[in-house]
Amino acid sequence: MAPKRLVKGDTYRPVVTVIRVKADVPTIIVISGKRYIYQPESMFK
Repeated sequence: MAPKRLVKGDTYRPVVTVIRVKADVPTIIVISGKRYIYQPESMFK
């Protein structure tokens, strides 16, 4: 079975895996195999 083709305006619920949490905030997550890192502006002055 082929996956549904997404078109503009569609919404879906991807699987999100939390890798690291700091001060109750997820700082590293993986969404659909891609890694995303939270970097607040105050981190770089």
